[in-house]
Amino acid sequence: MEALVLYCRAGFETDAAAEAAEAARARGDAVRVSLGQGYAVLEVEARGGAGSVSAPGPRDLIFSRQVFRATERLPLASAPDRVAALCEGAWRQARRLGLRGYSELFVEAPDSEGGRRLWPLCAALSGELRAALEGRGLLGPRSPGPRLHVFLSEDSTVLLGTSPAGGVSPWPMGIPRLRFPAGAPSRSALKLEEALLAFVPEGERQARLRPGMRAVDLGASPGGWAWVLAARGIRVTAVDSGPLDRAVLETGLVDHVRADGFTWRPPRPVDWLVCDMVTAPARVAKLVGLWASRGLCREAVFNLKLPSASRLGEVRRCAAVVVRELGRAGRGHVLRFKHLYHDRQEVTGHLRVEPAPRPGGGEKAQPARARRPQEERHGRARRGERRRPVPRDGRQ
Repeated sequence: MEALVLYCRAGFETDAAAEAAEAARARGDAVRVSLGQGYAVLEVEARGGAGSVSAPGPRDLIFSRQVFRATERLPLASAPDRVAALCEGAWRQARRLGLRGYSELFVEAPDSEGGRRLWPLCAALSGELRAALEGRGLLGPRSPGPRLHVFLSEDSTVLLGTSPAGGVSPWPMGIPRLRFPAGAPSRSALKLEEALLAFVPEGERQARLRPGMRAVDLGASPGGWAWVLAARGIRVTAVDSGPLDRAVLETGLVDHVRADGFTWRPPRPVDWLVCDMVTAPARVAKLVGLWASRGLCREAVFNLKLPSASRLGEVRRCAAVVVRELGRAGRGHVLRFKHLYHDRQEVTGHLRVEPAPRPGGGEKAQPARARRPQEERHGRARRGERRRPVPRDGRQ
């Protein structure tokens, strides 16, 4: 067999399969889809019967957390022979694909009610199978090969497959193991934590999320997203007519502005815009596009609350809204969407805006901020200038 296995949230199998199958059918390939709970399997027959299935990376798909190419299907053996059967299947697969070994091992089961009952078995098998594969020289951190996926389905079958060592989520099943931060006011903090891990590469986080930056959180109450940014030393303006949790204000880095998030604008550009407002997704997309096109933020993370039907179509319509606003301003950008583990009936978007070019090259200089009268008076005093008195009638 040869197929693509897609992991997703239970209830989103149709969306994940439709998105991945679209690319295959566009190439003229024949696709047969089977859905499980929390996953989908796409058997692809390449046009002309030649070639092999190419697995798109999760970065390219919205609703799939993890993707691997399966080449072996075998029954889940009884306990005494289970590890030996899996090790033999992994060896056959390596020989068929011309591999010397695997760089990493993921033993996984669906993220569903039935699949979670298999998670303890996955944990037990992982250690035993790792030792057996290392003993045969098929697994090791120095191996240049791909990752090995061992997927236990609820029907007592196992799918063996591979994914590129550097092209997939670093977590089994694509699920980050994040602990709820002590002191965070709500579990929504985990959504932003995961988004920053998913959208900002590890080697760039220190530069792009450094202390002293400025951010705006629209629809902030009770303040979970503002708290996450403040924990990184970023100063946040939290915009919401509702209250903020005391722990958020006690960080000393969050200023609460009671205003409408759709009409409020910052006095000067900020580094980050985050937005988790419960409203029509197109309204949020329009708002983010306006902020970015006007140079009010460099990066944005935002949630789109999706309808129960046509989820993929809704995300694409919202993406078009953002792109249209940026196109009018001539701003280059990178826009991505992902249905994260901590998302429910929404997807998370990330937008990074490229600096606007200026004539002669280089980045466009930001206009100088107008001084307030008090700052102007202090500036004159520092320069040793005297302020000329103004006559009582106001004439100079």
